[in-house]
Amino acid sequence: MPRSKAQLSTQTLVQMRVYPVDQSPSAEAAAYVEGCYDTKLTEWRDDGLVYWTNTDRDTLEIPDRVFGILCDLMENETRHAFKGDNPVAQRMAQEAIILRRLRAQMAKHPSGEQTTFSSY
Repeated sequence: MPRSKAQLSTQTLVQMRVYPVDQSPSAEAAAYVEGCYDTKLTEWRDDGLVYWTNTDRDTLEIPDRVFGILCDLMENETRHAFKGDNPVAQRMAQEAIILRRLRAQMAKHPSGEQTTFSSY
């Protein structure tokens, strides 16, 4: 089942232990994570890593199979703002590692379906 950008920001903040599981994040914290997501999603789209749209915060459009990876990427990207313990060099190195997981998930595997071929 697809997930929303709001669910992504909430899960990221909970995973980072900024907010407890039973508490909703503040609007400012969620907006910060979602703003970073918007920026990174454009970058990942330019790199051919994502295909879904970015409609609004409540539309269920993030594929479930990459949701956990995106939470890890967003935690890595926003941790310095909330915890102050993720310098740029460390953040860039960690992002490269996590992006490998995203690339592997997004790689096209043969479906086994027959395709038509024509030669003119």
